[in-house]
Amino acid sequence: MRKAPLTGLACVIDRPGYNTRYREMYKAKRWLLCKTAFAVVVERAAKEAIPNERKLRIMPEKSNKREDRLLKRYYEDLRKGGMPFATDTSIKYTPLTAHQLRVTLHEFRIKR
Repeated sequence: MRKAPLTGLACVIDRPGYNTRYREMYKAKRWLLCKTAFAVVVERAAKEAIPNERKLRIMPEKSNKREDRLLKRYYEDLRKGGMPFATDTSIKYTPLTAHQLRVTLHEFRIKR
C-alpha cells in the first residue's frame, strides 16, 4: 500500500471552537458541521488535483439516506456555486472558484 500512488486528506474541526465562533453570529441558523468539513476537505483535494491535471471522484462511505442526500447536495452546491464561505473572510485561503471545482470534480458516488 505504501507504493500506491494515493494521497490521503482529512479535515479536523474543533466543534467547541466552531460553536463559540459562530453561535453569536448565526444563532440557530448555523450550518451543520458536516457542510463545513465536506467543503474544506473537497477543496483541499481539488487543490492537490489541479496542478497535476487530475479529476476527482468523491466517494464518501454510505451512511443513511438523509446524510447521503446532504453530502450529494453539498457536492452539487460546490460545483454550481463554489466555496460557500464569505469571500471577505476566506480570501486568505485562496478559495477555488465554481469553475475550478466544476472542472475538477468529476463524480460523486456513495461507497457501499
